[in-house]
Amino acid sequence: MKYFIFLSLISFIVSAQNLSPEEQKKLIEENKMLKEQLQKSKAPPTTPDSVKIMEALKHGEKFQKEQNQILEELDKED
Repeated sequence: MKYFIFLSLISFIVSAQNLSPEEQKKLIEENKMLKEQLQKSKAPPTTPDSVKIMEALKHGEKFQKEQNQILEELDKED
């Protein structure tokens, strides 16, 4: 079993190193694109729709906390 895993790992590494220059360029471009998307997802929302959604989520979270407090108070009364 260990031999099989080792062999498959080695074959994967060897095949990854045997990419054509065209395939390497495609992988580099895809990597850049994914990095840009990651940076965009970490940035705060800038569009009006995103801001409205975030406000609605915050309002819903506040409402949920209030409901949980009320339920806890009702449980204590019983």
